[in-house]
Amino acid sequence: GYFKRLFIDKKYEDGEDPNDYTFIQSLVTDNKALMASQPDYIRQLEALPPKLREAWLYGRWDIFEGQFFTEFDTARHVCSADTIPQASVGIVAFDYGFDMLAAYVCICDREGRVYVTDELCAPGLTLGAAAARIAELCRGKNIEFAVASPDLWNRRQDSGKSGFEIMQSVCGMPPMVPADDRRIAGWRLM
Repeated sequence: GYFKRLFIDKKYEDGEDPNDYTFIQSLVTDNKALMASQPDYIRQLEALPPKLREAWLYGRWDIFEGQFFTEFDTARHVCSADTIPQASVGIVAFDYGFDMLAAYVCICDREGRVYVTDELCAPGLTLGAAAARIAELCRGKNIEFAVASPDLWNRRQDSGKSGFEIMQSVCGMPPMVPADDRRIAGWRLM
């Protein structure tokens, strides 16, 4: 993940100079010495399980163990921003945890295709700080509501308030609705 972030995704953190990082794609077939000394090596890679074969033989960085949507293909499932239809209404879907907040701004076109147009991943945020970051992410967009894990509606022992109440009190936070968090049903829906 560290190398993918720096060299493939080009997402740099404070203190990291983008000029220090360059990625040069190199496949096994580019290694002439290896091909000469071990001509059967490609056959060995072709015999690997599908995920390892895609990563090691074809240089796919978006393949990983535990990936649910194994059919994900950047050529099919990623587009440039200028091809996304203008939508009047969007939603933000998020999963809050103190260890990591993940939030995604989504729009849906008339054919039912969902486009993720923005994302936020940030660790170490309290509920209020997470809501402020989500509100910032949604600013200037026509977000109808935010979908969140139903556990945010449970009351906290320390304050007597629910995570929903804490987050919803932050200015700019879209109205929140609980998600249907049944994993298999959700995966099937996607």
